[in-house]
Amino acid sequence: MATTSTETKVETRPEAEAEPDFPPHWISFDRYEQLVESGVYGSKDPVFLWQGRLVQKMTEGDRHAFSCCSLTKLLIQLIPDGWAVRADKPIRLTEDSVPEPDLTIVRGSLRDYGRRKPTPADISLVIEVSDSSLRLDSEVMLRAYGANSIPVYWIVNLPGGRVEVFTEPSGPAEVPGYRTRREYGPNEEVPVILDGREVGRIPVKEIIL
Repeated sequence: MATTSTETKVETRPEAEAEPDFPPHWISFDRYEQLVESGVYGSKDPVFLWQGRLVQKMTEGDRHAFSCCSLTKLLIQLIPDGWAVRADKPIRLTEDSVPEPDLTIVRGSLRDYGRRKPTPADISLVIEVSDSSLRLDSEVMLRAYGANSIPVYWIVNLPGGRVEVFTEPSGPAEVPGYRTRREYGPNEEVPVILDGREVGRIPVKEIIL
């Protein structure tokens, strides 16, 4: 007895359509704080809260580590009483964003922030050391810091061998950011401005290899 077989052609979708586009899971600042306090996320977890989502931090290379350590040492030696340096610690930028800048200079003492995170009203200077994160720091973070009136923002541009200093934040403008930008090269010194007053200078060659 003869049999016949039927061949069925299976159409495959393009790879881009193969997986569904799952919506993100949004969490509040209070929920994020609960997760951190309960130990779900700790200092060794490479995530932070950004616009209601958990996002991954960039990997830190050797040049980045050198610049952060050098800056921390120099700033601690430089800043006057009434200010404190926080390295790689979270700030409460908005109700749904808790970034962890490489360095932040805040009013008061470290003890003042033992039970809360600094907010923009506490901060005079934010510094991001940028290598692989250069585009993120010079676009997304620059707009966010400017929109929330962080007075002075530095980008230590490792690939470019310079420090970019942004002042006069826009606040919550239609196009957020900073009105003034100044670059400092290898043979220059960057002024450290706290509440509109220069408290010292840092040589670029001391913080960029």
